[in-house]
Amino acid sequence: MADSKVFYLVRHAKPTNVVEANPPLSLRGREQAKQVAECLSEKTDNKIDRILTSPILGAKETAQTIADEFEDLEVTEDRSLIDPTEKTISLLDDLRDSDAENVVLVTHSHVIDHLVKHFDSTFPLHGRSKLDVISVTISNEETRVEDIWE
Repeated sequence: MADSKVFYLVRHAKPTNVVEANPPLSLRGREQAKQVAECLSEKTDNKIDRILTSPILGAKETAQTIADEFEDLEVTEDRSLIDPTEKTISLLDDLRDSDAENVVLVTHSHVIDHLVKHFDSTFPLHGRSKLDVISVTISNEETRVEDIWE
């Protein structure tokens, strides 16, 4: 296992129509997803080991756009990223025990809130409903949560 792990929690980009049950990304959302991919490429020195996503269409499209920025990176769907449950925390525990050092999780604001509270109950969330990228760095010494999106 590496000395530290970084989980990048990404709220999916803007969908076309939030009334629709499973909307695709809007044109603005596609632009946002590309900006997130560029941000992650810069933050990780172009090294993402894994990317997991909620199977909801907007999240999948955001994840694929991010994956396209990196060579040979496949997107894996995980149903535990739809709604926050103990399975979501178990997923992170499994990833923490893996060889992957930089992992992107594309999901929804309520799942991100749940995961962030798990690591840092004092981190200000304030019901985020916009595109967001939060890094959670876990090392032997500490766990640090940081909002890395502008």
